[in-house]
Amino acid sequence: MLARILVLVGALGVAVIVTGPKLYQMARIKGWLGGANSQERVIVEKWNQTPDQHPRGRDTYWISLTEDDIRKRGPHRLNLEPEQWRDLQVGDKIEVVYLPGDPEPYLRDGIYTSWGNFAFDFVLLGLELGVASAMAWALWRGREPKQGRA
Repeated sequence: MLARILVLVGALGVAVIVTGPKLYQMARIKGWLGGANSQERVIVEKWNQTPDQHPRGRDTYWISLTEDDIRKRGPHRLNLEPEQWRDLQVGDKIEVVYLPGDPEPYLRDGIYTSWGNFAFDFVLLGLELGVASAMAWALWRGREPKQGRA
């Protein structure tokens, strides 16, 4: 019974603290819900981090919105899909979205808010809520009075 309670609390905790808020944040960035601010920014620099430069051996595509070093992590740069990166040039103006209390810039149609990311997080939320429901059901059934044999 304790294990079921822990699984129930854990599944609900992840859904309420991680996955649900992430989906809410993504919807705000997309503009489906209010609370995000957009600004027009100018691309200062572009950089393709090749697999031999990346710690996980990936190709990554960056644009910088400030003069800060594009090779260093921080809220001055954005990671883009290869197609987006190729279509943009230094000096181009782009719309960047910011959320209150979060210094990171986002694109409405960026990697973070991609349909694949939404689908993954919705499936994850469904699994979390499904596991929580199954544990609640198992706990509820386990509390029913047992009938003895006559």
